[in-house]
Amino acid sequence: MRCQRTGEGDKTVKSCEAAQTIQVQGQTAPIAQIGIGRIAPGDPLRITVILPPNITLPSNVHVVTDEKDDPGIDLAWRRCLPGGCIAEVKLEPETIKTWRARSAPGKLSFKDATGRVVAIPFSFRGLAQSLDALAKETR
Repeated sequence: MRCQRTGEGDKTVKSCEAAQTIQVQGQTAPIAQIGIGRIAPGDPLRITVILPPNITLPSNVHVVTDEKDDPGIDLAWRRCLPGGCIAEVKLEPETIKTWRARSAPGKLSFKDATGRVVAIPFSFRGLAQSLDALAKETR
C-alpha cells in the first residue's frame, strides 16, 4: 500500500492505494504499474494500470486471474503521456472478493504499437492485506 498527501494547510488530502510495480530483472524502469484505490472516500474501488507509451489504439488492457474459468475484465485507456499510458475501470465487489482469495498469479495483456499482444504476469500476494489496510485509511 502506498499513500500520498496532496493540497496545503487545511485542504490536505491523504490518498492511498494498493499498488504493484512490475519490472524486468536488470532494468530500472517499470514495465507496468497497477493500483487499486478510490478517487474519493466513499467512491467504488477502481483499478488503474500504467504501461509504457508503446500501445495500439484503439485497444484495451485485459486482466485475467485464470484463463480457463475467468473471462477477466477490460480496462479502457484514459490518456497517454510521455511517461506512460493509463487505463482504468471500476472494480465490481465480486471481482474484489475473487481477487482477495487468489494466490496464483494473474495476467494483464495489451497490444503494443506493432499490434503484438504482450502478456505480463502479476501477483495477488498481499492484496487482501493491502485492501484491509486501505479500508482502514479511507474511513
